[in-house]
Amino acid sequence: MTRIGTGVHETDGARRLIVLTMPEPTVRALREGGYALSLCHAVGCDQRDGVPLVWAVLRDLAPTTTLAWTAETYAYAAAPPTPPRLCPVGAGQVVAVGADAATAPYDRPGGDPGAVTVLNTTPTPYTCGLAQAPPVGGDGLPAPYCAVPLHGGHLVFLTPLPRITLAFGTRPVRPGSPAGDIVGPTVLLDLARPGPAHLGFDLHRGWSSRDARTTPVGLGGALAAALIERSA
Repeated sequence: MTRIGTGVHETDGARRLIVLTMPEPTVRALREGGYALSLCHAVGCDQRDGVPLVWAVLRDLAPTTTLAWTAETYAYAAAPPTPPRLCPVGAGQVVAVGADAATAPYDRPGGDPGAVTVLNTTPTPYTCGLAQAPPVGGDGLPAPYCAVPLHGGHLVFLTPLPRITLAFGTRPVRPGSPAGDIVGPTVLLDLARPGPAHLGFDLHRGWSSRDARTTPVGLGGALAAALIERSA
């Protein structure tokens, strides 16, 4: 089996916590200006045409906002316009995709312990990817954070990675939109190390943090490269 990426993979059951602080004038200006906070989730992928998606969009923010969630991985397959068919999956498992994009996970001995294998058992092309329930503030349901073509009879290898991007912007985006639609200052946060991550944001100065796990990210191709770690 192909090993996906070189980074630390997401650990199911891990508790994630981000504490975001902002000055009151920034909170007020964001609200009055129609800004929203967009979150994206990183993934390792063997396909060159995988697309990162907006994972969550939050608008109800305060001077101190805690974003909390538990890392639980879901795999999905879809044939638009039919909604994605999701199933919980663990690292090292295979998800068999059948007719109408129905999904069923099973264990496969000898597989990459950090990767999820999505197998299309039909000749029908689908879209597949991974999903996770976003931080408190959404509807609590798992939301896809990447989309990868799944050709008939083919495999796709996916690895959930504990890296999140956060961006403020006024451009209308929604969960499931391509991450390339994001236009605004963006920061990458590596959550592989346990413990809460602390971030600050000022409308005029951008992101700030003393946490070494944070990195500024450009838009367009830079953002896509930060969210899709491609295997050799």
